[in-house]
Amino acid sequence: MSNIIAIVQARMSSSRLPGKILLPLMDKTILEQVINRVRPVEQISDIIVATSDNGMDDIVESFCLEKDIPCFRGSEENVLERFYFCAREYEADIIVRITADDPLKDSEVIAKAVSLFEVGDYDYVSNTLEPTYPEGLDVEVFSFKALEAAYKKAELSSEKEHVTPYLYKNPAGFRLCNFKNETDLSKLRWTVDTPEDYLFVKQVYQTLYHKPEEIFLLRDILDLLKQKPELSAINSGHKRNEGYLNSLRKEEEKKEEEEQKQEKAAKVLQEHSLRQRIYGNELKYVNQVLSTQFRSSQGAVMMQRLEEAFAKKIGTKFAIAMMNGTCTLHAILEAAGIGVSDEVIVPPLTMSSTTFAVLQANATPVFADVDPNSFTINPISILNRITSRTKAIITVSLYGLSPDMDVIMRIASEYHLLVIEDNAECLLGTYKGRMVGTLGHIASYSFQSSKHITSGEGGMVVTDSLPLAQAVRRVSSLGYAGVDATKAKITKKTIQDPDYARHLTMGWNYRMPELCAAVALGQLENVDALVSRRVKVAQMYEEVIEDTDWLLPQFVGDDHKCSYWTYAVRLMHPFITWKEFRDRYVANGGDGFYAAWRLTYLEPMMTQRSLLKRDKFISGKNLRRYKKGLCPIAEELQGQLLQFKTNYWNDEDAKKQIQALNKTIEFFSKRSTDQLQ
Repeated sequence: MSNIIAIVQARMSSSRLPGKILLPLMDKTILEQVINRVRPVEQISDIIVATSDNGMDDIVESFCLEKDIPCFRGSEENVLERFYFCAREYEADIIVRITADDPLKDSEVIAKAVSLFEVGDYDYVSNTLEPTYPEGLDVEVFSFKALEAAYKKAELSSEKEHVTPYLYKNPAGFRLCNFKNETDLSKLRWTVDTPEDYLFVKQVYQTLYHKPEEIFLLRDILDLLKQKPELSAINSGHKRNEGYLNSLRKEEEKKEEEEQKQEKAAKVLQEHSLRQRIYGNELKYVNQVLSTQFRSSQGAVMMQRLEEAFAKKIGTKFAIAMMNGTCTLHAILEAAGIGVSDEVIVPPLTMSSTTFAVLQANATPVFADVDPNSFTINPISILNRITSRTKAIITVSLYGLSPDMDVIMRIASEYHLLVIEDNAECLLGTYKGRMVGTLGHIASYSFQSSKHITSGEGGMVVTDSLPLAQAVRRVSSLGYAGVDATKAKITKKTIQDPDYARHLTMGWNYRMPELCAAVALGQLENVDALVSRRVKVAQMYEEVIEDTDWLLPQFVGDDHKCSYWTYAVRLMHPFITWKEFRDRYVANGGDGFYAAWRLTYLEPMMTQRSLLKRDKFISGKNLRRYKKGLCPIAEELQGQLLQFKTNYWNDEDAKKQIQALNKTIEFFSKRSTDQLQ
């Protein structure tokens, strides 16, 4: 006998009605009502809620546990993958796809679809190929074999986001069946995607929902609409399947954008040089800001343009601009409720700003060691540092390279920790094909003058979590009531009221100035070229040192793409000191290179407890750990690292550095040979 399960697709992040699946609907939530309406289908052996692994959906998992509802978590964007692994875990032979925002589902319609699948020789049965039922009574039934084929072969983002398009777009490969209603009711909208939809459904439930055990059906709702035809007007005016149509549109836009990006990158690589770093619309946008005379009514306009463009570039739902890449981290920690007695795991081999942010939040920095080859934070060391007080991990994409984020995210999931990506040194880097900045729960960027793009000073927070985005915005905007995840500005109309309560919470004034936003926006438009240039310079360094066994570059795995804020090399020669190498490099015409920062816990501010009285929030046990021997690999690396600059915008300047490096290597190689003789 076939194992038939219903998988209820559920998530909290909705652009038009966030958190809709847990909105109240009579004595239950929308999600519960959906499940209740599926339960009468006798052929279905189990109902599983499949939600995402985004932290925002933790509440869905908790809700299911409380209600004793099976819950599976998987990819947020690749819903096809989520369904596949859910079905595999529950050993399904046949899957009934249910969406959690359809609380008017009809058990008889679902049972009909399942029966058709059982008696026919089909791979896929639905009432959506030629819709005749109201939107919201959609049902799809398909075999695990068909689902597996789609999972392995689907390539388009729309096919992965909406689970079944690959099946019905390939009729030659799958046996399809569509069943119809006697009357075409496809213009009726009975789903919940907007506030108007929610209002309509509530009206229906208030009239027809008398007892939880009594399930009203399609015919009952139609009778109600005959009596009250005005109800249908509440949520009319929307296209059917708007979500899928939007996905197709975005897919086409992304394709065009990728083609333009490739053309632009090809042009840059062909020329091998940029005229200079600032060469686009930066001045134009600055003049636009100046032309406003800084009128308050024109405030945050450029910043909002930057936020929208940056979120789109990274591939996140939200972006929040700030003054620098330190206050971004501080705002994230405060927004997450991290403070006194909480511990945050950080790497010591990076700019101390990462630790400063933890201290600013009155939390305790706990230092994890690094990997000797990639120089990034070591997941094993993270695991060994976790205590009952650990609340978050801040990873650093050092020199433009992401740490091993899959392992770190698994650790974080097991211990319920927030993962914050500090990407001050990484822009457009990737990890296993995914954009750095989309790997953790939330990420921070810096636009300081040495970074990939700059506005002199500036920073950005990106996330897909609506609650986090809203909290970060409020923390960074003086706790204003009138701001939210995508709204950075309060209006005069709102505040010109003596009774207006402005500050919902304490906050800081971390908002990015409009002039900085103008420059950053101009830079962002050329980010592909700016990053490509740094990668090109790094490749030039690499060609020089590839045969030198005592210069070991940062290891970049095949599944990583480094954006090379600097080109970092480990000096491993027993008879050449760091300063000796640098002096010879400069003598040969090089500009010099940077040393790695002193490890944060060995900086005077830590060893001398100059923490602006914040040491009182750190336990004596942790304070005593801030000394040599805490992170031995990082301590060994710190004195060996040579950080070569990559921000040379034309070949002539870059080649001078390459020639200087080549001469320096030849000098020390010859000296070593002479010493051996």
